[in-house]
Formats: sequence, C-alpha cells, structure tokens
Amino acid sequence: MSKNQSENASFLLEDEEESVEFREPISIESKPLVLNIMEMHFSVGQIFWTMTSGKRINLFNSGDWIQKSYLNKFLKANKTLEIEPQINEHYCSLGLELFKSFVEAEEESDKAEIREGLIEWLAKGYWNAEEEVGMLDLAFVCAQTFYSFSEEEEDLLFESSTELFKRSSVIGSMLVCLGVVVGYLDTNLLRDLYHISFLFDCSLDEVTLSTNLISALENERNNGSEWEEALSESEKETFLNHSKNSASRASSLFSKRISNPGLVHFIEVHHEKINGKGFPLGLREGEISDIEGLIIFVNNRLPFRDLNFERGDASSLFKNLMERGAQLETVLTKRLKKIITNEFENRDSDHAKYLEISGV
Repeated sequence: MSKNQSENASFLLEDEEESVEFREPISIESKPLVLNIMEMHFSVGQIFWTMTSGKRINLFNSGDWIQKSYLNKFLKANKTLEIEPQINEHYCSLGLELFKSFVEAEEESDKAEIREGLIEWLAKGYWNAEEEVGMLDLAFVCAQTFYSFSEEEEDLLFESSTELFKRSSVIGSMLVCLGVVVGYLDTNLLRDLYHISFLFDCSLDEVTLSTNLISALENERNNGSEWEEALSESEKETFLNHSKNSASRASSLFSKRISNPGLVHFIEVHHEKINGKGFPLGLREGEISDIEGLIIFVNNRLPFRDLNFERGDASSLFKNLMERGAQLETVLTKRLKKIITNEFENRDSDHAKYLEISGV
C-alpha cells in the first residue's frame, strides 16, 4: 500500500472507528409459496371456473382485483376453481420474506440491513434482469405486505375504474420500492405512499370518467400537451381539477388509511412536471421534495391503459424507465436519478475502495 493510501486509511479508520460495523450479509431464504385465492388482493394469474361439462370460464385476469363476494358464490357452491400463475414464485417468495422482516424490524440498524437485501432483490429483477420478473410480481409482493383497504373503501375506489385500480397497484408498489432504495425506512410512511397511489384519481368516478378522459391522461403523460383536443369544456374542467378534488376526497373518505394526514396533499402533485409545465401548481425541480419527485416520476412512467400483466414483462423495469423517453428530463430530478442509479449500479464500489485503502 502506498504512502498516500496509508495516510488515507489512517484518516478513515480514525474517523470511522466508532461507527464502522462489519456485518455478515443478510441471509433470507425463500419459502414455498402457497397461493390462497381468498388471501389475495389481486389475481396472480388467470383464475378459471371449470364447469361440469369441462368448459373453463375465465373469472379473473392477471392483476385483477379479486372481489371476494363474487368469488364466495363459487366457493360456497363447491365449484372447482383453478389458477394459472403468471408470477415468478421463487422471486416473490424471497421478496415477501424480505418485506416481512423489514416491517417487523424494530431497530433502525436492522431495517437498514434488510434494506440492503431488498435493494439486491430488486436489482436482480428490475435493474439487471438476472431474474425473469413482471409488474405482477412487484404488485403481488407489495399488496401482500402493505394493502389494508377495507371492503367499504374498496367499494368507494371502484366507483371509478377497474383499470385505474389495476394501474394503482403497480404505481404504489413502485413508489414503495423506490422509496426503500432512496432510503426511507419508516414502515408507516411506505404504507401511506402505497395507499395514496390508489387515491390519485379517486375523484374520477363512473359518472365523470370517460374514454376521452383516459385518452387525455395518456396524452398528457406522453407529451404534456395535446390532451384537451377531444375534451368538452366540462371534461377539461374535470381533468384540470381532479388532482385537487382527489386530495379533498381522500381527506374526507380515506383519512383512516393514511397515518400521516400531511401526505394526502402529495396527491395534488402527481401530474406536476419538474420544468414548471405540470398542473395544478406548476412546480419546478427546486420546489419539490424527494417524495414528491418520486410520485411525479412513477406516475408519469406507467400507461393509463392496456396493462395486461404478462410474465416477464418488467425485467430491468426501473433501469429502462430511467433511460427511455424524451420526456424523462421533465419528470425525474437529477438528485433522484443519481441516488437510484448509485444504489443499483455502484452498491459495492465505495465499500470496495474503503477496503482497498484501509488494507482490510
């Protein structure tokens, strides 16, 4: 080791003498995954009813919310139900065990250690494509970990669109996972982020939601303009006001689901851009927090329609979303891009340099 390296090592070791703690890498094994339909919130594949004639009737598609009252009619009648999973069961099992340990951990140091395992798990599937994963894997694991809407609240959410509900299951899952990557360790905060994702568009009920409005949402997501061409004046007003109206509806109807009431106001930012051209507030990059930045980024990067949840449809998802799209620079802050990229790509580099110069 050179003189400079020795001096650097001495400085680092003096500076870190009290705080450096070398731990064994976290080791969590996957367990056999038991797919109980009645314990699922979203279908992990195609669910069929097989008639006595042998004909199969499709009850739920991959990613569909499982309406328990509907399903119970078949189960009480002793009907034969089958499921054809579209998830990576080994990968999901490991994710469930990691999140379970994370949620149950009481010490910050333990959560920080488990966070390392979660980032490694995410990197294998959603960054490096070492595992064949889909959006459904992420939605299933996070729903089983964080989802806690009551049946009454689900009914209120379904006054809007089943497609928006399906999309929200992925949005919430991405927010939770990227929140962990960025460094949020508070379980209540992550659970709140998961649930407010279902409330972004909760003011777009079955009366106001139209094909035109869905098209407008998709156009605004893609290019930030040309969203109003096919809308009537009343639809334009609904579109522009729905962020504030959704936040207001969330405060009045879903306050029990959010442990930190202040987070409800983050619903208002989900259509903002970081260049000041979003709505309703016209925020710029220096005016938003990291949580708001995550919401803006994630909500913009997922389509509002045609989510079919096919196996393996999301390998390298996070990496691809941060590299593709002309509008990326309008929805992803430089700070978040640096943090997320460093966590996934340079996880061991700083530690390796430390070991090299310290001679450990």
